Amino acid sequence: MKRILLIVCFAGVCLGQQGSARGWWDVQSTDMTSEGHIYHLRGHAEMRGDNMVLRADTIDYDEEKAAIRLMGHVTIETKDKGTLRGDSAEYHANSGELTLTVKIGPKP
Repeated sequence: MKRILLIVCFAGVCLGQQGSARGWWDVQSTDMTSEGHIYHLRGHAEMRGDNMVLRADTIDYDEEKAAIRLMGHVTIETKDKGTLRGDSAEYHANSGELTLTVKIGPKP
């Protein structure tokens, strides 16, 4: 498992971590790659900050847009809001908008 520490900067908000525009994230996954400002975490992907933990099979983080896309077995844990689970999620840090998708019903 690969593990790195990312410093991610947003416009005043770091994934629900109020305060300065800079946030520290402990990031780990089985495989990590990047394409410019986009980071790809594959296999047991996790981003752990002071107030939030994001887990999924895969996570794509667009540093330029301050956007995170989580896919497969998504878990979002926050200290003040509890735990959310779904199949996929998108989080836009600048606006604080979170979209969580949960599939209901039998698989085709």
